[in-house]
Amino acid sequence: MPTRGMTGSRQVHREFLMELPSPASQPGCSPTAVDAMESSALKFALELSFTISDLAELMSFTHYSTNHFLDHIWDRIRDGLNFAYGGTGVFDTISPEPNMTTQIDFFQKLIQSNVYSKQNLSSSVALVSLAGNDYNNYITFNGSIQGLPGFIVSVVNQLALNLKRIHDFGVKKVAVNGLQPLGCLPRGTASSSYQRCNGTENMAVGFHNSLLKEAVAKLNTESKSSAFVILDLYMAFTTVFNTSQNHPDLLQISDRFNSVADLSLTSNRLNSVAD
Repeated sequence: MPTRGMTGSRQVHREFLMELPSPASQPGCSPTAVDAMESSALKFALELSFTISDLAELMSFTHYSTNHFLDHIWDRIRDGLNFAYGGTGVFDTISPEPNMTTQIDFFQKLIQSNVYSKQNLSSSVALVSLAGNDYNNYITFNGSIQGLPGFIVSVVNQLALNLKRIHDFGVKKVAVNGLQPLGCLPRGTASSSYQRCNGTENMAVGFHNSLLKEAVAKLNTESKSSAFVILDLYMAFTTVFNTSQNHPDLLQISDRFNSVADLSLTSNRLNSVAD
């Protein structure tokens, strides 16, 4: 079981909690596994120099001692954290949230504060997710088609640096997703009345994924391991598309999923994480 710092655990946890962006002031996804109410109350209280005991009372944990309160927080984070913010990319986008480099900075601060040990990191897997927001931002600000290949190169190069940085922290396995066929999103299919994917956009996605494959292969060669892996979302999506075309009856499954999603939403139990 992962353990907290052997000495000064209270100070370590205070430093860690003060680094948590408050969901109450952030429109993006919460960067931690601690739920929104707790994370907001924690950061608000610590910024006002509340003691841990004061904070426990504020959150109605009056039956908790200081150590029990810290144990409660540790139980919520020891299995991992989510640093993603919706709408962000490797570079700054129209989203005001922290880009991927800053998100990794948050992770580094936890390591420097001894929240996670080297043993914790060596037995961990990091998932780095890029959904294409950098390219949406490029198009939004009238980036040229001629300049797009060069921009794709810069995105993949920065993404590769991010992967290496996480691995250098001591994380044994780093997974990154390839891009899904962005040309098959509603924006790309609108011009054909949603009947065909945008071939130009998917060619750009193919270039991105090809460069990413080369970058990951280079990282594995340099690290003399297979520490870096790619999750092939493009193949996953196209497989679903092809299956749907060959077996239209399977489309009925989506209606069942929609019903389940509606039920989950009404029960306030549907959670989603985006980048």
